[in-house]
Amino acid sequence: MSNPGGRRNGPVKLRLTGLPDPFAKVVVDGSGQCHSTDTVKNTLDPKWNQHYDLQ
Repeated sequence: MSNPGGRRNGPVKLRLTGLPDPFAKVVVDGSGQCHSTDTVKNTLDPKWNQHYDLQ
């Protein structure tokens, strides 16, 4: 996994109150494989128990 230059794609959403709704996205370069986890609402300590087969 990489994040070239620390850039992010798309607009940045700002929230004045509350906690973030994080998710993870995994992209395998050159393979066309892309998987996203479910969003975990209102947490700074997300945990995902999801399995993806990457080739």
